[in-house]
Amino acid sequence: MHRQIQNQPKATIETANRTADRAVEFVMKGAKLIKVRSKLSKNERLFSVEPDGLILSYKGSRKRMCSNKKKENRFLLTEIQEVRTGAQSDAFSIAYGKKHRYPLDSQCFSLVIGEEGYMLDLVAPNAEQRDLWVTGIQECRSRLESRLTNPEEAVQLWTKKLFSEVDSNKNGVLSPKEIKHLLNRMNLDVTLEDIEKVVKKPMLSSDDLLQFLKDILQKRELVEDIFKRYDKNQMYWTKYELKQFMTKEQKEDLTLEECEKIIDEMETCPELKRNHCLGLTGFAALFESERMHLKNPDTRKVYQDMNQPLSHYFISSSHNTYLESDQLKGYSKTECYIKVLKNGCRCVEMDVWDGDTEPVIYHGFTLTSKLLFSDVIKVINKYAFCKTKYPLIVSIENHCTVDQQRIMAEIMKSIFKEKLFLDALLPNSNFLPPPSQLMGRIVVKCKKLSPEIVKQESRTTMAAIGNGLRASSGSDAPISATDVSDDELEDVKEQYDIALEFSELVNICQNGRFKSFEDSKVNQDFTFILSLSETKALKLAKRSPEEFIQHNKRQLSRIYPAGSRVGSTNYDPVPFWLVGCQVVALNCQTPDEPMQLNGGLFGDNGGCGYVLKPDFMRAFTTKTSFSPDGIFPNNWHKTLNIRILSGFSLPKKEGDRSKSILDPYVQISVVGVPRDRKTFKTKTITNNGFHPVWNEKFTFFISCPELALLYFQVCDYEARRSDVVIAQYCLPVRCIQRGYRAVHLRTLGGEKLEASRLFVCVEIT
Repeated sequence: MHRQIQNQPKATIETANRTADRAVEFVMKGAKLIKVRSKLSKNERLFSVEPDGLILSYKGSRKRMCSNKKKENRFLLTEIQEVRTGAQSDAFSIAYGKKHRYPLDSQCFSLVIGEEGYMLDLVAPNAEQRDLWVTGIQECRSRLESRLTNPEEAVQLWTKKLFSEVDSNKNGVLSPKEIKHLLNRMNLDVTLEDIEKVVKKPMLSSDDLLQFLKDILQKRELVEDIFKRYDKNQMYWTKYELKQFMTKEQKEDLTLEECEKIIDEMETCPELKRNHCLGLTGFAALFESERMHLKNPDTRKVYQDMNQPLSHYFISSSHNTYLESDQLKGYSKTECYIKVLKNGCRCVEMDVWDGDTEPVIYHGFTLTSKLLFSDVIKVINKYAFCKTKYPLIVSIENHCTVDQQRIMAEIMKSIFKEKLFLDALLPNSNFLPPPSQLMGRIVVKCKKLSPEIVKQESRTTMAAIGNGLRASSGSDAPISATDVSDDELEDVKEQYDIALEFSELVNICQNGRFKSFEDSKVNQDFTFILSLSETKALKLAKRSPEEFIQHNKRQLSRIYPAGSRVGSTNYDPVPFWLVGCQVVALNCQTPDEPMQLNGGLFGDNGGCGYVLKPDFMRAFTTKTSFSPDGIFPNNWHKTLNIRILSGFSLPKKEGDRSKSILDPYVQISVVGVPRDRKTFKTKTITNNGFHPVWNEKFTFFISCPELALLYFQVCDYEARRSDVVIAQYCLPVRCIQRGYRAVHLRTLGGEKLEASRLFVCVEIT
């Protein structure tokens, strides 16, 4: 019996592996699925994962009525954000109707693709095939992601993708015209006459293309120059040269054993690897590895103290989370909650109004579409802790009547269950609990009945409220405290616009009205959170920064966009972080500069959604002397020298299918306290987005590095219109590694770009 128990895990693993292998074989063979778009659009298509495990493709409709050729649709498996089982999307509801939606549940699944969250809704012939598709795609994606951790493998896969996209007749070689198309896709400006000089062959195979790219990667000026500088025999490095390079240039003190390990991981030549030597190809691969990122790898996991009060952290926050676009007529979607939660957001918002049978979520008095409150709560419950286990704050703008508030309370209790934070605070508590004590818990933020109103003994308060209500209805009959019965007390509570059942769910984040910082200090305890518009908060930040910082040591402050931002634009979040505001809520659906700065800040500390404020913004022992406009101690000051060396495989402008080639330049900024803000930009490189070389040095003098962000924007110069930002990257200055580093660029919406890089050299003194 004991032997059977011991062997069970191994047998289970073997069974799971066989199931995964069978599923992978099935999806690579391919099968027909019904692609669902609407009630009138349910079409059968042949889907398959290509043999290299890189791309999911299907044959779509014919391009023209007179053409027999069907359009092929292809998606990188790494673009698939999620494989979602069941008929969960809006398309299924529209196509099959509520009554017929759920019998198909076991056959349905959806693929969420790209940063925009494009939904591919599919129906399999039966439940078994649905499960094979789900398992097969997930397994292929997992295997692909494992392969991509190897720089050599990543280049090979990227090459295969490029090659297959331009090999129009699928004959395995590229004609001169196809080669020109390929080089144009790579942002290289060449004529057909130049192609033979570039590739030295009239036809190009996939292996030829791979070798061509490898040659470019290892012959980049940066890689070759550095390699030759430490290469005594001009052929390879030993572990001693690698150690010298890592110590002198990268400021990393590695042992010889660690250097040997790097060589074993990066070198592909068997002979060099056997002798623990690193050649030029291996060194080029090292430059593509995570070790050489600009961002310190230690910051990619939770490393900060998570035992401080909640008020001591910046908290990643979303405004009007349900909206997909603008504030007047945009769609409301549960998918918007999924997206921000998967990105590590720790405060989501909903505007809740009375519905027919249960509350609904939408932007009141506008044409935005409506969501059922229960549907949103189900989604939040499922995805709340998919990215991070640290607490989630659900901010509710409550516009409901008392009866529907009771329904809200019941829905949250029945769905969130033990996740809902309802614990009593410790006696004599003076501070909010820390994130570490709230792991896996959901905190409700809203208005709350005051203890005086809840207590039945406070009949005088109830009487006063009752008098006010009766006066408003035209009654002159006064009410005395002794006239209020228990039943009348309950009636008055209901009329007071907050249901007791709902109020009981609000614990450590109850809304408070702001009169002054002194009033908050005297009349509000640490469980009150202030909600301020950007306009009012900015005035306070400019007029009373030290008081604002002091207030934010003890209580939370939430900042939200002005009502005039109907297009869902964002304000600059930095002035509010500088005075310690924790919940700086942005329109996450808008990929603008404020959201990119937000992504830079919250990319720190493992992307867990909580970033510890500097100690000078949270120490209780003495009153703060810090002010964003003040003078800072000399020992805080840093000088950041950064040389923008070159770029590689910069992306085309979004949606650009033209033959135009980028004219790129880099704009680099430090964003922080006012005196630290500075922006430089490189010269423009004409017609070269594949490997532009700038080699320009810029110097930033930073007086408060703890609150500074370094922000890169890669732009395409336009002579007749505004320049276009095509890629970006942002990170806290404290996370920067010194030496020769790679900046792994992102889209404007924050998604990683496959192969797009900047190469820089950093000195910090």
